[in-house]
Amino acid sequence: MIPLRNKELVEEVVGSWPDFHDATLDELRLSRGEDGTSMLTIGVQLFDTKKYKDHTGHFVQERACFVELRFSDIALQQLQLVTFPDVLFSLRVDRLDLDASTERLLRLELQSAIEGTLVIVCAEAWVERVLQ
Repeated sequence: MIPLRNKELVEEVVGSWPDFHDATLDELRLSRGEDGTSMLTIGVQLFDTKKYKDHTGHFVQERACFVELRFSDIALQQLQLVTFPDVLFSLRVDRLDLDASTERLLRLELQSAIEGTLVIVCAEAWVERVLQ
């Protein structure tokens, strides 16, 4: 189960929760939330890749959309060079199995297909918006 609020906004457009492989990373922003906690915003141009290829040998892409993900109360664990725009290899959000003394219960790992990795832990994650 994907631990993001509003994940159905993405699923309604592309049919299921994607792996974000070959999605374009358009935005990566650190900021302070209204409650004073650290925030990370990730903007991704996403599409559903079909299992068949076109005449040029590329996988056919359908149902394109822009997805904005937000993460609150973050702690940065790893940041290697991420270029813009970048193409993603994967984007995963997992629930951590920690004791109740920690408030950061989710882990985001974003891997670039070109170079770079971003890993954070956070208290909350959600889909902010999906634009078609």
